[in-house]
Amino acid sequence: MKTPKEKEVSIEKLKSRLTSIAREKAFLVNEEKEIQAALREKLQRPFVDELKTLGKESGEVTMLVDDVKVKMEIRKTVTWDSDQLYLIAKEMGPENAVKIMTIEASMPESNYNKIPVDSKWWGPITSARTVKYSEPKFTFPTQE
Repeated sequence: MKTPKEKEVSIEKLKSRLTSIAREKAFLVNEEKEIQAALREKLQRPFVDELKTLGKESGEVTMLVDDVKVKMEIRKTVTWDSDQLYLIAKEMGPENAVKIMTIEASMPESNYNKIPVDSKWWGPITSARTVKYSEPKFTFPTQE
């Protein structure tokens, strides 16, 4: 059975392992990018054509290629011009806009910090504010 001292790992060993993992991770991320690029070059056209025959521009397609089952996924990301939607919503009126739009409001933290504590809006705005903190992340800065 190990004594408590034997179970302890030095900070230097933890730093060394974290550095090693970072190098391995960078290598693997680069290798994955290269493999994905090769797969796109070989398979993108037939998979995209199959998506189109299904009447889609995004989604998933699974096909057998050289006796290997391969799945391709194309995700779509939609962004909206908030200023333009705001003008449309204003023209529609709030009762109609809320039926088809999600109306959100946010505030830059720098603006929040400028609100005087004695302002009548500080309390209500503060109660609408939620702050979440990340878990601490430890790094080992290089010495210069």
